[in-house]
Amino acid sequence: MQPDHSSRRQSRRWFLRLGAAWSAALVACRSRSIGPSSEPRVLGAPVSPYGSRSGFEKATRFFNRDTKVPLEEASSRTPLHDTYGIITPSSLHFERHHAGVPELDPSTHTLTIHGLVERPLVFTVDELKRMPSVSRIHFLECSGNSGSEWRGGSVDSDVQRSHGLTSCSEWTGVPVATLLRECGVKTGASWVLAEGADACKLARSIPMSKIMEDALVAYAQNGEPLRPEQGYPMRLFLPGWEGNANVKWLRRLKVLDRPAMTREETSKYTDLMPDGTARQFTFVMEAKSLITRPSGGDTLPGPGVYEMTGVAWSGRGRISSVVITVDGGQQLDARGAAVASAAASTYAVPMDVEVGRQGGAVRIAVHRRDRVHATDRCGVGERAWHELAVSQQRHASVADRRRRKGDQWEPRLDGSSSA
Repeated sequence: MQPDHSSRRQSRRWFLRLGAAWSAALVACRSRSIGPSSEPRVLGAPVSPYGSRSGFEKATRFFNRDTKVPLEEASSRTPLHDTYGIITPSSLHFERHHAGVPELDPSTHTLTIHGLVERPLVFTVDELKRMPSVSRIHFLECSGNSGSEWRGGSVDSDVQRSHGLTSCSEWTGVPVATLLRECGVKTGASWVLAEGADACKLARSIPMSKIMEDALVAYAQNGEPLRPEQGYPMRLFLPGWEGNANVKWLRRLKVLDRPAMTREETSKYTDLMPDGTARQFTFVMEAKSLITRPSGGDTLPGPGVYEMTGVAWSGRGRISSVVITVDGGQQLDARGAAVASAAASTYAVPMDVEVGRQGGAVRIAVHRRDRVHATDRCGVGERAWHELAVSQQRHASVADRRRRKGDQWEPRLDGSSSA
C-alpha cells in the first residue's frame, strides 16, 4: 500500500498554520502584558504628619513677577480652571496684601473691642474658640477682580489671569454680634472701625447693620486654622462684601458714630464718577458668572459635545439662573439654587460645538441673574457677560462623534448632569 503523501502535506500545512496562529496570539498577548506598568511593585510612601498633593498635579496661583509693585503689596490669582466644585483649596485661595504677610503668634495675639461700648473687652484667640461658633460657605472677591476687562481685556485670556481674584471657602468663627452683645453697644453707635495687625495697619469702616447681621471673626477656613496669607490667627469676614473690607490679621474693633474715613475708603477703594466726584462705601459685590472650562485660549479636539463648567455668585443672595451662548446662537440655560446665600454656584452644561468644523475660534459667553435683581448691575471690575474664545483642531474624534449622536444631557446649575 502506497503512503498518502497528499494527506501528509495537508496535515503539515494545517499544523504550520495552527502554529503560526498561536505564535501570533502569544506575541500579541505578550506585547500587551510586557509594557511598562504604572502599578507599584514596591512599598509606597509611609504615613505623614500633614498631607500633600500628588506630584503630578501642577496647579498654582499666578502672580506677576515682572512688575514695579513690591510683591508684599501684590496679589496672586486662583487657578479657577483647575479647581472643581465650589470650595477653593486653602493653598490656592487668591491673595491680596498691602504690607506683606505678618507672622503672628496666636498665644499673644488679641482682639480689642472698644469705643462706644459699655464694657471694653480684650479677647484672646483661645477665648474666641471657646465661644459659640458657626461655619458658613461664602465666596470672597477682590473689588479689583476682572479689572483687565475694563481696560479692553481679551477673549483669549485664561480665566485665572482675568478673573482669578475670587475664591470660595467654608469659614468658621464667632459672630461679631455675639462679641458686641458682651461689650454692650451704646446708643448712637452706627459704625465699626476694623483694623488689622499688618505693617500698614489696614483699616476699614463697616456699618453697624452689617456687623450685627452676619459678620464673623473667622479663625478657620476649610476645616483648619486660617492660612497666614488669609489672616491667621483671625480675620473679619463680611459675606458678599468686597475683599478689602474683610480685614485680615484683625487686632481691634472700635465702635463709632460715624465712618473713620481711613486711607482705604477715601483715596482708595472708591468709585470715580463721571462728574469727577468719588462714590464711597460701595461694599456689595454684584452678580457675576464665569466659564472655567474650557478656558480662554484653550484648544478643543474638534466639533462634538463638551461639558462646559463655570461658577456664578452674587453678594446680594443666591444665583437664580445662568444663560450661556455659543457663537451668538446656541443658547443653554441652567437653573437651580446655590448652597447658601453669598456662596458660589457651580454649573455644568453640554456644549455641542458644530461651528468651525475645519478649525477656527468658538466664542462663548455667559450671563447670570441673582434672586434680588432681574438684570445685572455692573460696577467697577464687573461685566454683565463673561466672553471667551476657544479654538478647535481640524477633526473630531470618533468618541466625540458618538457622544454627539448618542448622549442626551440635562444642564443643571448645581454642577451635576444626567445622561
